[in-house]
Amino acid sequence: MAEQAPWVPEDVNTEVPSAARVYDWLLGGYHDFPVGRAVGERVLQVLPDGRKVATSNRAFLRRACNT
Repeated sequence: MAEQAPWVPEDVNTEVPSAARVYDWLLGGYHDFPVGRAVGERVLQVLPDGRKVATSNRAFLRRACNT
């Protein structure tokens, strides 16, 4: 495994994509890795509005959790 960023726990395999980190990337976050970005790019090829879907989902979660 490659050297990890200081914020990454030692037991996290950065070579395996994570749905949470792909979601983070789609939202414009920075807690992601190259393998997750590659998956995110593929998602956008299949679902061009993928970023809009993620943003809409986040907005829904904020509304649902703030009631």
